[in-house]
Amino acid sequence: MAAYGKAVQQYCGVETISLACPTDMRKFLSVDDQKQLRIQNMTGRYNMQIEAPLSESMADTAWHVHRAMNEQKEQYAFLESFRSMIASLANGDSVAKLQQAVQEHYHVRGISYTNLAVIDAEKLNFGNAVPVSCLMSGGFREMPEYQIAVSTFRKRINLVANIIGTPQEIWLARAVMNQMKLFLLTI
Repeated sequence: MAAYGKAVQQYCGVETISLACPTDMRKFLSVDDQKQLRIQNMTGRYNMQIEAPLSESMADTAWHVHRAMNEQKEQYAFLESFRSMIASLANGDSVAKLQQAVQEHYHVRGISYTNLAVIDAEKLNFGNAVPVSCLMSGGFREMPEYQIAVSTFRKRINLVANIIGTPQEIWLARAVMNQMKLFLLTI
């Protein structure tokens, strides 16, 4: 996440990194419920603003992101929107009104990222076929709205993006991913 933030920061020339951080809410389920197969989005989100001079090293930026994430997790910041919605319900708002508010305020950032998975090679089973590589990606998006998907397989980080755009727009998406790769290689 820090490499993504730093890469976008370099292109924008700003001193602050703004990250929307996903949180897997399944870890808050009971142990028995965690064992059940679920096909649903159980991702919460909190937002961070990190002061990071452009000249700051990738290792320092990663440390600041890590520290800010831990603070947000300790405060259960991803529950803040739920708290306000429950308070609205308690004050008489209807579920329909809350759904409308979510639609009005929920947005996908122009360029975003997602951590799709740590793919366990031992659990990825295709019978006698043994996969040597595995890439996962998000959906197709038109430029400038695209999402970089990060996954790991056999201790290898994969960066993938599905982009619909002009050759120049696709070049920009690749440039951001290449910058991320360069930052990751420095730590």
